[in-house]
Amino acid sequence: MIQKKNSFKILTEMNQKVHIVFVFIITNLFCGLNVYAQELSYSERKAIAHEAIKELKEGTLVLRLKSKQTKLVALNDLLAKEGLSAKERNNIEKRIETTISERDAYNKSLVDAFEDKFTFAEVYYMYDTASIALKSGVREGIFLNNNLQLDPSIIIPEGAFFVAKTGTTNSTSTTGVEAVIIMDGQFNDLQRPFPYYVRVNSIERLFVRIFRPKKLVRKDSREIVKKLEEKLWRFWQNLPRERT
Repeated sequence: MIQKKNSFKILTEMNQKVHIVFVFIITNLFCGLNVYAQELSYSERKAIAHEAIKELKEGTLVLRLKSKQTKLVALNDLLAKEGLSAKERNNIEKRIETTISERDAYNKSLVDAFEDKFTFAEVYYMYDTASIALKSGVREGIFLNNNLQLDPSIIIPEGAFFVAKTGTTNSTSTTGVEAVIIMDGQFNDLQRPFPYYVRVNSIERLFVRIFRPKKLVRKDSREIVKKLEEKLWRFWQNLPRERT
């Protein structure tokens, strides 16, 4: 009888603990939903978007280019290992060369596209490895020239700046699409109605990717930048206030 009472007591305590955990989870879940529900209203986001487009028009856009640093560091670590055969070493060296070549070709295509097609704001270029420095206030010594070479003489002006990157949009505000995305100075995606991204993929680009891959990089970059340029100008021209 005592054993049964003890077992019942243990089960009761376990049920109470489970109940407490369940209540904790549900409470936090609904707190999270409440925070999400308390997002800015459309009118508030619209006002912020209007202010952001004005700041961008008079400010600076920094294009953040992919450095492939993580991959290159891993490959160089492999190359530094002892006991590699000549064939293994050659394969790793080729992978490093290919990674750098493809990175530079893609980045150069983006830089050329912005130089040729983008007039909405002044554009500067840097690798993603300089993100922390830029975010912390560094405005010189981290920027690249049009040939992707570090140029210490390049200094971005004081004032507001925005950052453009290639990546995936925030899945909480969109479907998480691959795009060229404009972020604020703290690297947060801007929000609609600001035209803050342009999709990278389309049916036409998929066709080119499959059947004419050599033409893909240059074609994509110019089309994407041109579309971004058009969306920004259209949004700015439709502002309900007088422009300076």
